[in-house]
Amino acid sequence: MLATMIMMYLAAFGVASILGVVNHDVKMTHQYNNEKRALAAAEAGLDNAILELRSQIIEYGAPTQAELDTITPPVISGYQFNTPSGDPAYRVQADGAYRQSLPILEGRWAGLKGDTQRYVIRVGVTNAYGQGMVLTHSLQRVTIPVFQFGVFYESDLEIQPGPALVFAGAVHTNDDLYLGSDGSSALYDSLVTSVGNIYRRRKDSNTYTTGNVSIKDAGGAYRDLKLGSSWLEHTTTDWSILALQRWNGRVCDSAHKVPYLRLPIPLSETPDKIKELQVSGGNAILEAQKLHSKAAVIITCNSSGTVSAKLADGTNFPLTYTKSGSTVSYTSKTTFGDYRESTTSSAKTMQTLDIDIGKLIAHPNFPTTDGNVVYIYNAYQPSGNKPVIRLKNGSLLPTYGLTIASYNPVYIQGNYNSSGTAKPSLVCGDAINILSNDWSDADSTTTLSAGKRKATATTVKTVIMAGNTNTSTGAYNGGLENLMRFLEDWGGVTFTYRGSILCLWNSRISTGGWGKSNVYKPPNRDWAYDEMYRDPHNAPPGIPAVYGLEALTWSRSSWTQAELL
Repeated sequence: MLATMIMMYLAAFGVASILGVVNHDVKMTHQYNNEKRALAAAEAGLDNAILELRSQIIEYGAPTQAELDTITPPVISGYQFNTPSGDPAYRVQADGAYRQSLPILEGRWAGLKGDTQRYVIRVGVTNAYGQGMVLTHSLQRVTIPVFQFGVFYESDLEIQPGPALVFAGAVHTNDDLYLGSDGSSALYDSLVTSVGNIYRRRKDSNTYTTGNVSIKDAGGAYRDLKLGSSWLEHTTTDWSILALQRWNGRVCDSAHKVPYLRLPIPLSETPDKIKELQVSGGNAILEAQKLHSKAAVIITCNSSGTVSAKLADGTNFPLTYTKSGSTVSYTSKTTFGDYRESTTSSAKTMQTLDIDIGKLIAHPNFPTTDGNVVYIYNAYQPSGNKPVIRLKNGSLLPTYGLTIASYNPVYIQGNYNSSGTAKPSLVCGDAINILSNDWSDADSTTTLSAGKRKATATTVKTVIMAGNTNTSTGAYNGGLENLMRFLEDWGGVTFTYRGSILCLWNSRISTGGWGKSNVYKPPNRDWAYDEMYRDPHNAPPGIPAVYGLEALTWSRSSWTQAELL
């Protein structure tokens, strides 16, 4: 009986021990689950605060603390955004002074010039038992004039040059970046950032080109996108660490949490809206950012072919004026051929509204007090012709600069902004096409082999804001090197370009794909970022800035560890 009692005692002790362990595990699991739920609730509150902060930046530019204090927490079942004692625990707070038009001191775009403001977001949640979580997030809002970038793309950016390329400006895309070189080398002297992934290959064929691709590190040395005998890109093991080690933070992508840089328009809108016509009763924030709304002069060709113009205040802006006893007209209508836009063996007819820039700015009623935006819209398309805009005689621009913007495709014929010191300039359109100084409308429908579409050396100095087509498997869109489109035989001829290249949308009108025969032969490309745009004071009239919220620090704690808010 004694032995039996001992066995029963030991069994009871064992069961008690097991129950104790099980109870402990249950408590630990319950605590772990509570922490996970509290973390999820706090993160939801944090996401809400960031979204509301973005909305205030769009609406106010630089929101005051009083405006930030209007940001309220979401409703999450089972949790309150309070301390255990019931005090509010949800706040977005400006941290330090607002810095305007100054060099950016920290973060991945340090060295560019723009506006910066630090914010601290503290979010704490508590459940019915006083348990909870506290998140503290430090961010930097950067607002960067978009022309501070040598290249800025909204979608995939592909750069696959044949001739050697050396590019000095910062390069950024809000999507994936495909770098390569079909020739000798492609060298980048500044920051290279991608919200998506950086690939050292072609998008259209997923193949690796053999030319050298190198980017300068913080010490000024070119470092190749190569790792031993293989290529260095986002898919490389330990890419995030290797990229930081090799380029000291000057080459970053999604692995480094590069933030999306967007125009200050409502989150539901797309960038192409800024080149569209104003809409009566439309969203006030969007309408204010449209180049049409910023225009000092508006020139329109309606669907019947009637041309008219007015000033910003609605008064008439005559199409002709008298100079030295002669009548001068700054507009005309004509047609020419474009083989890229054709779906047949013949050139597609472009119905152009031509603007003589020299005569336009010499108009006695042309505003001269400041840099001006001229918005041009062509709705005339008889016989199915494509309505386009062409700029001629634009070698000399006004002292304070000039922006030409249109919903239509824009063709720049001849030298532009090339006489004397270049002025702040932007040309914006559905697509941007370059016609040389020797372009002839009469020869535009002839084949390249006929030898009549031969280009001559041409210089264009302006910020370009244009659309492009998409690359698909086996069909390259031409990449950055062909964003400015050509229609002539440029073989052996130099096209000189200085400016900043911005691609914020897909073309809606000029949708002809790159790579067709009988369209053009590429020029010798003497391209560079125009150093004048490193100074924000040289902003082309009406050009927007982009902004982003960049994470600086992030911390998590419980209420027993955290400072009560």
